[in-house]
Amino acid sequence: MMNVINEHAPFYAYSDLEQCFPHVYRRKRRMAELLLRLANWLQPEKVALLSNVDPIYVEYIKAGCNKAIVSANWKSNETKMFVIDRDAVNRSVAIDSAYPSIDSILSTDETVIVITDIYGTNKSLWNELLELGTSIIIFDLYHIGIILCKKNRYKIKYNLNL
Repeated sequence: MMNVINEHAPFYAYSDLEQCFPHVYRRKRRMAELLLRLANWLQPEKVALLSNVDPIYVEYIKAGCNKAIVSANWKSNETKMFVIDRDAVNRSVAIDSAYPSIDSILSTDETVIVITDIYGTNKSLWNELLELGTSIIIFDLYHIGIILCKKNRYKIKYNLNL
């Protein structure tokens, strides 16, 4: 997982996607590239983009995993990847609208939650997820947070400056 997050070499689809979305600012493109790498690694069948379904995120996720169905709302235990953008201010708007309970997400093996603006508008959601999860691996990238739910693992947090 650390190699997926910290990868600096260009992926196979970066140049094609950059031509499709030429006027995207750097931080958003880096977020989209991270989502591509995560989707490529996880190969999820269902991805929930909560609060702001951005076309660039959808295309990058699909470039990473062709079989992925990206939607703004999944009420399914098959959802393996959640992306919560900065518009999701509270848990009821973000998680509860897409999943039966937050505990279900955190107890599902091999589920990834990506949250933007973790020290801004999504700070309370980020802190709540960190408190609730016991078998999670946390990656704090300062403006993006990634939670990997892994059964039979101790809670551990990595702070990365990419």
